[in-house]
Amino acid sequence: MPESAFSRARLVRMLIALALGVAAALAFERLHIPIPWMIGPLVAIGFVNLMGGHLEPIPYGRQSGQLFIGTGVGLYFTPSVLTALVAQSWVIVLGGVLIMAVAAVGGRLLSRASGIDKTTCFFATVPGGAAEMAVLAARYGGVVPAVAIAQAIRVAMLVLILPAAVTYSGIAAGAREPMFAIPFAPAPFALLMAITICGAVLFQTIRLQNPWTMGPLMVSAALAVLEIQLSGVPREISNFAQLMLGSALGARFEREFFLRYRLFIPIALINGTYVIVASAAVALVVVWLSDIPLATALTGCGPGGIAEMTITAKALGLAVATVTAFQLVRIVLANFGASFVLRLVVGNVKPVAAKPRF
Repeated sequence: MPESAFSRARLVRMLIALALGVAAALAFERLHIPIPWMIGPLVAIGFVNLMGGHLEPIPYGRQSGQLFIGTGVGLYFTPSVLTALVAQSWVIVLGGVLIMAVAAVGGRLLSRASGIDKTTCFFATVPGGAAEMAVLAARYGGVVPAVAIAQAIRVAMLVLILPAAVTYSGIAAGAREPMFAIPFAPAPFALLMAITICGAVLFQTIRLQNPWTMGPLMVSAALAVLEIQLSGVPREISNFAQLMLGSALGARFEREFFLRYRLFIPIALINGTYVIVASAAVALVVVWLSDIPLATALTGCGPGGIAEMTITAKALGLAVATVTAFQLVRIVLANFGASFVLRLVVGNVKPVAAKPRF
């Protein structure tokens, strides 16, 4: 097929995905479904692709969404909020450690029940980011597609279940924080975005994890701590960021890929259910040991991506900084402590030089 035809075909698929995502978001918004601009595109594009469609997200759409989300979340880290987080740091770290523990146990149980090797099951269970866990699985000889499927399914399940559960159960009402808003100003906003883009590029250059979320978040948080308030992130841009993240997540559910590994799908669903329920149990422990509201603890301990969980917290009016702190600690523990925990679960395992198994 000529390159021009291929490019036109891709462009058509991207435009259809964009139009479908916007339509689904507006429909979900009309139905008062929580976080409609992320859940709508996820459901619509995921369904079409599982039915045989080949819709694609806009190139660098997920990165741009992460950029805006990270920038907006960082604004919540004011000096008073940071002081409160320091006081709660012990329970935040404990939550991360407990989630790693239940993930390690779950990986071992999954291996016994499914007959799949322990390394693959471990990285499929640890909620440390889909891409990051897949990379670590490849390094230690795990089956990368199985890890990717399990991670994608769990995040999708959590995004679909958690906001609705927290909203319709009524527990979000008692956990809502006072409205936090910095006025939007076009020129200062452009300056803010230029600064946070530099943070993203820096994090990517030095190969830190999740650079397009973490770089802007850290830079924006540093400005907030220094009480430098340039501009807020307008709602329209926040909706666009959710649209990009929901579209990217929905596009992962490719029919051919899931058919190829269809025998692993039930295992991934069971595994995702276990991790979500176990993380909810950890959230109950956090609530018991501290004064953190249940809705905030559930979102903070939620085994999803940091961008998805902070969007949930912001949309539901929860303590965004607290949720972000929980997510950050868990991700750090998962990425830097996974190899140590793997040795406890599997034994004396070492990185392999061979190509990852597909």
